Amino acid sequence: ARKIWSIYHEAGHIIREHQLACPDSSKDERKLMEWEANTFTREILAPTTLVLGAISKYRKGSATFQDLYFMYRHLFGLSKHAASLASSKVYRESPTINQDIFELFTAINSAIYSHI
Repeated sequence: ARKIWSIYHEAGHIIREHQLACPDSSKDERKLMEWEANTFTREILAPTTLVLGAISKYRKGSATFQDLYFMYRHLFGLSKHAASLASSKVYRESPTINQDIFELFTAINSAIYSHI
């Protein structure tokens, strides 16, 4: 799980063309590049909308850090470190569920995994 996160993380750097900016980057620029690569990876491996949608099925209020960690770790199979990183970011950013995307993924998942 950790290797998969690392591969997508590095792909995020390549897609965002961070390698072109690295030699002269400030500390704040490097921090932003890491945030972008981590966000790219998180959204590819475990889209925030799906995580929050799954949590909303059993919790009426806002998702806790523990809710997020559980979903990232056990539902989406992220490593302990990646689940903790993703949970921290999403918890601090307080995103909302995009209902259209959630319904689309729900329909796709229902068709693919109808036996579940």
